Amino acid sequence: MAKPARIIVPDENDPKVIELADRYKSALKKEFWVCVALLMGTLIIFGTLNFVPFMKPSFETAGSWLERSGALVGVMAMFIEFRSRYISNLLNDAVPQLPPSLFQQINRYAKHESIIHKIVLFLGASGAVIWSYGFSYTPQVHKVLWQ
Repeated sequence: MAKPARIIVPDENDPKVIELADRYKSALKKEFWVCVALLMGTLIIFGTLNFVPFMKPSFETAGSWLERSGALVGVMAMFIEFRSRYISNLLNDAVPQLPPSLFQQINRYAKHESIIHKIVLFLGASGAVIWSYGFSYTPQVHKVLWQ
């Protein structure tokens, strides 16, 4: 009869384990803020390109530019989603290397990651809708919106 596998829990007072937890925490914090910056940048650029008249290319109609910007928003949403997967990878790598008490300190990034996924899903769906139906945004609609 085989013996059950023995689980070795790292010592939470070991300086190397504490240093490892700090490295995971700083890497997770960096990735989280990169994803937030990309989300905010995408929203700001999208708003600027569509609603500031001098940012729209002069050779395109407002509707065609809105469609194109919807495609760009969708592409950025995919990029941010792939970038946010790095947070999952870091958390999965940290599980066997950290004791539960130290892992709890960095586990809050799992909650943040789920929020990022939900925002990215909304952003991607919005980009797809804009890309699909942006043609209905005509210069007459623009005049109505900005009067």
